[in-house]
Amino acid sequence: MRIGIVGTDLAPLDQEVGALEKLCRGWARELSQLGFEVILFSIPFPNGIDTGSPDLRTFSDQNELDYKLLEANLDAVIINNRPAWHGASISLRINLFHNYPDAWMVAAWENLNEELSKTRNLAVSAALAEEINQIFPKAQASVLYPFIDQEILNARNMEQPGRLDRSSTHIRALFPNRTLEKKGLRWLIETIDQHLAGMVSLTVIRNISPWTHETHEHRELLELARSRSYITVAEKIANTSELISLYRDHDVVITPSTRNEGLGLIPIEAQAVGTPVVASGLGGLRESVFEPNQTVPVGSTTELARAILSSVEIPLSERESIAKMVAKRYSPAVSTRNLASELQSLFDSNGLG
Repeated sequence: MRIGIVGTDLAPLDQEVGALEKLCRGWARELSQLGFEVILFSIPFPNGIDTGSPDLRTFSDQNELDYKLLEANLDAVIINNRPAWHGASISLRINLFHNYPDAWMVAAWENLNEELSKTRNLAVSAALAEEINQIFPKAQASVLYPFIDQEILNARNMEQPGRLDRSSTHIRALFPNRTLEKKGLRWLIETIDQHLAGMVSLTVIRNISPWTHETHEHRELLELARSRSYITVAEKIANTSELISLYRDHDVVITPSTRNEGLGLIPIEAQAVGTPVVASGLGGLRESVFEPNQTVPVGSTTELARAILSSVEIPLSERESIAKMVAKRYSPAVSTRNLASELQSLFDSNGLG
C-alpha cells in the first residue's frame, strides 16, 4: 500500500530537529520496513536538508498539497495536526492530533465536526482524544501513542544516575522545555524563590524553537532566568546523546506547563533513562508521568516544591521499573505497529485489505 504522511507548516519534514519531524520520519522508516511504500509531504524549511529515504515532496500551500497528493497516487494519507487541510483527492485519511484545538490552525470551525466524521481520527493521548470527542462528537477519536528515540530507550541499560549522596540537600533540577510563558518557567522560579532557596540549582535550556530569533516573550523569560544566581541558561541540545547526558546529569526534570499539553515527551524521555520528573497535571501530561513521579495543580508553589523534594528520593529500583513501562508503551516498534494496524483497519473497512 502507498501511504502519504503530511507534516505541518511549523514542522517541516525536510529537517530532523523537532519532535514531530522526528516522529513522522521515524514512522515512515518503520512503516517502510513493514512493507508500506511511504512518501513524506512538507512545506520546506528554508535551510532544510534531505535526509534520504523515504521519499520527500514539498508544497507551498493547500492547493499544491492537494495536487501533489493526487499526483502521488496514494491509497491513504496521514495528516498531522491540520484537520482543515484539504487532502480532498484522497478518500482514505487519518487525522493525527498532537495538540489541543488552538494549535490546529483552523480558520473556520462550522463544518469541522461533519468533516471529521468522514475520516479516522487519532490523538497522541487519551486526554487529548477525550477533548476532541467532547468538542466534535462525530470525530470518535482514539489513542495512538507516539514513540521516543530508541537511543533514549536503550539508555536505561546503562549505569543509572541518581542522587546517591543522601546527606546532600542540593538538588540539580532541569527545565528543558521551550522558553514560553505557557511552559511554566515563571511558576517554577517563583516556587524555588519561595520554598527552595539554597536547595536547588536549575538549568534552563535556551529553547526558542520553532523561532529562529528570540521574541519579546523569549527575552523576558531568559532575562528573568539570568537574574537568579542559582540558574544556568544553556544552549539547546544538539543531538540525542547530549540530551541523554543532560537528563542523567540532573536529579529531576520539571515540566510545569500552565496550558494543556497533547502529551509530554520530555517527562517520558527523562523517565526512560531513570531520571525522576515533576509535571503539571494538565492534558496529556498526566499520562506521561508514572507514579511515584508526581503531577501537581497549576499555580501551587507549595505542591510543586513538595513534589520536587519527593522526586529525588525515588529509589533506583522504582526508576528502572518506570523505564521499562515507558519502553513498553513508547517504543518505535510498538507505536508503528499500532499505526500500521489503524491503516490496515482503514483498508479493510473500505474493501482494500
